[in-house]
Amino acid sequence: LDLSGSLGKLGQTDDPEVNSMIDLICEKVKAAGILLGTASWPFGPWKKRGLNWIALTSDFASIVSYSKIILSGN
Repeated sequence: LDLSGSLGKLGQTDDPEVNSMIDLICEKVKAAGILLGTASWPFGPWKKRGLNWIALTSDFASIVSYSKIILSGN
């Protein structure tokens, strides 16, 4: 969402301009020899971009999940 927002299209992850920018970034990352990965769902469009890794959770999701456990007393 950060990139779509920076392009003035917050949340419009299917927008052609947003996807063109993502494709360009992916090309530059791979050309620089940097591993390419994501935590975004769905993974299909990302797989086509040549991902090296996929995160199964995010820092935010982990913080929320463990905060609930701590607050519940378990």
